[in-house]
Amino acid sequence: MTEQEWQTATDPTPMLEFLRGKASDRKLRLFAVACCRRVWTLLEDKRHRFIVERAEQYADGVLSLARMNKAVERAQQAGNERRYQGSELVGDWHVVLAAEGLTIDFDAARIADNVATARGEIASHFYFEEVAKRSQTEYETAWREQRDSASRNAADAEEKRSQTVLLRDIFGNPIRPVTVEPSWLTSTVTALANGIYTEKAFDRLPILADALMDAGCSHDDLLNHLRSDGPHVRGCWALDLVLGKT
Repeated sequence: MTEQEWQTATDPTPMLEFLRGKASDRKLRLFAVACCRRVWTLLEDKRHRFIVERAEQYADGVLSLARMNKAVERAQQAGNERRYQGSELVGDWHVVLAAEGLTIDFDAARIADNVATARGEIASHFYFEEVAKRSQTEYETAWREQRDSASRNAADAEEKRSQTVLLRDIFGNPIRPVTVEPSWLTSTVTALANGIYTEKAFDRLPILADALMDAGCSHDDLLNHLRSDGPHVRGCWALDLVLGKT
């Protein structure tokens, strides 16, 4: 993958393939978590939300393997209960599969794909709802001819585009990585960075950029990313760089 292809990709799959063997487990897990957080409101069972939170903690090394496995068991139990009860909401199964996929041996690409598929199913559902309001005949025709495919595909593609933005936030530009100068890491910079990371206070990233400039940093890629609107998530490459996280 070239630098231009990385910067303009609209599908996370080739990007994740490019990162295979290069990316840390932590960053890939945080990407999977960020994908699940994009459908947070669809995780109706608190055990599925719990596994997302636990997976984030496990990625950062603040949760033991035993407690992570326990959270996985609880999430899977929640999914089995839903299957047993026959309950199903629009896109719900794919969202559940995404959350349940946050196991020790997770697959970031599969989790991202389940989230994108859920978005497509939701768009399809709303399309049919609108058609049904107009005419039963039109509804039956749309169903038979699968006219919802355009809305489904558009929603799926839009979600994938959003996921590529997350990848670029977490991994930056792996073809041309930035290195940090020790002189930039003043007590002010490190204190700000630690506070932002702990509190997920990404709105304070521009303040960190100012502090880095005061410390002598003039690297445009780093400063511009910190000042950008994002979205920024846990694992943001620029914040990780300052904190020495990989």
